[in-house]
Amino acid sequence: MHRQTLKLMETVLGREHPNTLDSMSNLARVLGRQGKYSEAGQMHWQTLKLREMVLGREHPNTFDSMNALANVLNNQGRHEDVEKNQR
Repeated sequence: MHRQTLKLMETVLGREHPNTLDSMSNLARVLGRQGKYSEAGQMHWQTLKLREMVLGREHPNTFDSMNALANVLNNQGRHEDVEKNQR
């Protein structure tokens, strides 16, 4: 369902629309909960980069993406990458 929603939002609203970015984040979180950390991490990274570009680095949703990516990296045991991401 999240994949279908994301695809529709990208088509209708565009890849850089804030609602599309929220949908990307939702899908990434579900992937993380399923233990698909690599795919979740990639999606969180994409979401973070797009949110930085669209909303700015200091927007609360951008912070949310940074935190979500850090959580996935932590779940993968990539603690050094988490520390780099949080600087």
